[in-house]
Amino acid sequence: MMIPTKDTPLNIFIGSMVVDFPLDNVVVSVDNDNWKLWGGSLVQETSFANNGAPSPHGFESRIEWEQALFNSMASFS
Repeated sequence: MMIPTKDTPLNIFIGSMVVDFPLDNVVVSVDNDNWKLWGGSLVQETSFANNGAPSPHGFESRIEWEQALFNSMASFS
């Protein structure tokens, strides 16, 4: 999973998760306006749920949530 920055497009961030979490159902077709809905589904996937990935609904900024998600998954093995 790549480290998200303010310049990272959502589709690139998603692509990095497809590679790093092949056993999870990471939906790749999402538009920027629906990132919270998409993120809510993502954090229910096994790897993310087991690592306590944060719900996106507590975040105003997609980038802040992506960084919190990254931090929660940093110890995934």
